[in-house]
Amino acid sequence: MKKTFSLIKSCIKRAVFNKRFLAAIILTTFFEILDVFPIFLSRILYVDNTWYFSGDVLSFFRCFGSTLFGLITFTTAAFPYACSYCEDIETGFFTNIINRSGYPAYTVASFTTCGFSSFLCVFLADLLFSGFFLSFFSSAFYIWN
Repeated sequence: MKKTFSLIKSCIKRAVFNKRFLAAIILTTFFEILDVFPIFLSRILYVDNTWYFSGDVLSFFRCFGSTLFGLITFTTAAFPYACSYCEDIETGFFTNIINRSGYPAYTVASFTTCGFSSFLCVFLADLLFSGFFLSFFSSAFYIWN
């Protein structure tokens, strides 16, 4: 059991603390913005040099997943761990891990790490997405429905 937890800890370090994880967060945020962008454009009105928006912030969260970009976000969230796994195979680190910990511990660590890094990627991307729209809405003039 101690080997499994130390293996999970090392797998999380390799999957989360790298440049690919940051790129996956940015890419996931971009796909989430593209997911609600058609709804956003349909509710903007420009009159007398002033931008008006006929909606509220919650309407974007209710419409999340209305296009295929919402499905792509969960695929891009798994990329950091998939790339980490590919590096393990290329460098031969995979065989060292299997020899030290065994197949069951490596399987448990892989599923746990992939789930944790994917959840963390989507969570941080959602925070970035929320911050993006809240910063936009704080400077816009609203017309409430």
